Amino acid sequence: MHQEPRFSAKNSTKTSAKRTVSQRRNSVRNTKLRYTRNVNQWNSRKTGTMSGIAVALVIMILVSMLLLIVQNVSFEKKNIFSEDIPFENPNDDLYGPDLTPAQRDAYLTQYVTVTADDVHRGPTILVNTEYPYVFPEEQLLSSVFLSKTDSYKAQNGSLYLHPETITALNDMADAFYAKTQNPSLMVSGAYRTYEQQQEHYDTNLKRRGEKYTTSFVQIPGASEHHTGYGFDLATYDTRESLDALIYPFSPVGEYYWVTQNCAQYGFVLRYPPNKDSKTGLSYKTWHYRYVGVAHALVMEFADLVLEEYVDFIREYTYDGKRYYINAANGDAYVLYFVPYNGEETQKIPIPRRCLSYTVSGNNIDGFIVAGYLGEDHEEE
Repeated sequence: MHQEPRFSAKNSTKTSAKRTVSQRRNSVRNTKLRYTRNVNQWNSRKTGTMSGIAVALVIMILVSMLLLIVQNVSFEKKNIFSEDIPFENPNDDLYGPDLTPAQRDAYLTQYVTVTADDVHRGPTILVNTEYPYVFPEEQLLSSVFLSKTDSYKAQNGSLYLHPETITALNDMADAFYAKTQNPSLMVSGAYRTYEQQQEHYDTNLKRRGEKYTTSFVQIPGASEHHTGYGFDLATYDTRESLDALIYPFSPVGEYYWVTQNCAQYGFVLRYPPNKDSKTGLSYKTWHYRYVGVAHALVMEFADLVLEEYVDFIREYTYDGKRYYINAANGDAYVLYFVPYNGEETQKIPIPRRCLSYTVSGNNIDGFIVAGYLGEDHEEE
C-alpha cells in the first residue's frame, strides 16, 4: 500500500535551513554583483570625469594659443601701422573698417606745440634784406672760446654762437683735425647785435668803399650774424714769423675738406659762387651757416641756397608728399613744411616713427620739420 510521505518538524527544519543557506548565498552573490556594478559605474563615472577634465584642459590650451596668436597679429598690425603704410594715404583695408580717421591720426601722429614767435626762431630761418631778423628779448648764446674743443681756435674771447652751432662746429673741427692733423682752423666772426653790425658796416664802408661793402656786408637787421647760426672762418699761420698771420678761410688744399664735408655736420656755405642774384651778396668763402644736417644735405644735393630752399620745401607737406634723404653714414631723414595758421599757438604734426625731430621757423610764413628715421630706412 502506498504511503504518503510524512512531513515532520525535523524535515521541515532541514528544508528551511537549506533554503536559508541558499538564500544567503544568493544574497552574497547579489551583493557582489551590486558591488561590481557599483564599482564599474564609479569607474565609468571616474573615467568620464577625467575625460571631461582632459577636454577642458585641451580647450583652455587652445584658447590660450588662440589669444597669443591674436596678440601677435595685433602686434604685427602695429608695426604695419607705424612703418610700412604711407602716412599720407592710409589704407582702410589694412587699418580696419572700425578705425575712424581721428583714431588713425592718433596712432600715427604726435604733436608739438609752437608759438607765433617761433616762426622767427630756429636754424632754418631766412634772414636777408627782404626778411630782416626779428630780435628776441633774450638770445640763447654760448662762448665759442669756452665751449670749443682743442681742434680749432677762437680769434678772441668775445665770440658767441648758438650752443647747437658750437656743438656741430666742434664735431666738424675734430673730424677735420683727425683727417689732416692741421690745427690752424679758426673762428674769426660770430654773433653781432644790431649796433655791432652797424659799426661793422660803417667800418667797411669807410675803409673799402661802397662797392665792396654792398657786395660783401649785410646792412644791420639783415645779417646772418644776428642769428647765432652764422659765423666766419679763418686760418692762421705761425711758420713765417713769431706773430700768427690770420687769413680769411679759403677752400684750397686740405681746407677743401671743410667745404666738401660740412653738410654732414649741418653746415652750408651761405654765399656760394654764382648765387649772388639769389642771396644778394657775392661769393664769401669764409662765411658758413648752421641749418641742421637734414636741411644741409638737401641744399647740397639740390644745389640750393637758403633763399631757394625755403621755397623748395614748401612743396612737401605732412599730409601730402614728403621729402626723404639719406646721409653718407646711412642716417635717413624726412622733411616737410607746415604753414603758419595765424594763431598764437599751433600744433605741428610729427610722425611717431621718428626717433627724433626738429621744428624750425623760416622767418616768413611757417615751419620746417626734419625727422630722424634711423639708419638704412627705405622711402615710402
